[in-house]
Amino acid sequence: MLVSNPIEFLENQEQFMIVNGPAGTGKTSLISKLIEESKKLGLSYDAIAYTGKAASNLRSKTNGIGKTIHSFLYTYDYVHQDGADDWRRQRIIKFDNLDILFVDEASMISSSVEGFSVNNIKTYLLPELLSAVKKGVIQKIMLIGDSHQLPPIIEERKIYDDETTNAEIVLDNSENLFLRI
Repeated sequence: MLVSNPIEFLENQEQFMIVNGPAGTGKTSLISKLIEESKKLGLSYDAIAYTGKAASNLRSKTNGIGKTIHSFLYTYDYVHQDGADDWRRQRIIKFDNLDILFVDEASMISSSVEGFSVNNIKTYLLPELLSAVKKGVIQKIMLIGDSHQLPPIIEERKIYDDETTNAEIVLDNSENLFLRI
C-alpha cells in the first residue's frame, strides 16, 4: 500500500515510510507535527538523527525530542569478569520499545555505515534499526531525508598480502533507500 499522508502512516499497519525532499521543505517540521499526532494517539515514539548537529536541530524543532542514532542504539552495562571480582563496562544495544521511530537526515545512514562494536563485533546502524522492527521492538520507522544529498562517507579497509591495512575513503550508495518522487 502506498501512503501519501504521513498521518495515515501513524495508524496503519505499514512498518516503513520514506519521506524524501530537498533542504528547506519542512521535513524536520513534519517530524514535530507527527510527534504531536503520536501523542494524541497515545503512541510511544522517539526521533533520531545521524549527527549531533542534526539531533540538536531536531530537538529545537520538537520541544526537546531527538538524539543521535548512536545514543539511541547504544548504552553501557556492567558485566562481571569471569574468575575475577571486577566488573567492567561493556557496550550493548538497548533501547525502549517504540510504536514509531522518526529518523531525520536518513540519507546519512545505510547498511554499510558502522556503529560501535558490541562484544568486539562490528555493528551497522541501518541493519540494527531494521532488526529492531523485525523483532517487534520498534513497530514502525519513518525515514526522512534528501536523496540528493551526498551519501555517507565510509572508510573501507583493504588487507594486502603483507597483512597491512590501507584505508580508502569511499562514498556509500544510499540512493536505493530513497524513492525519487
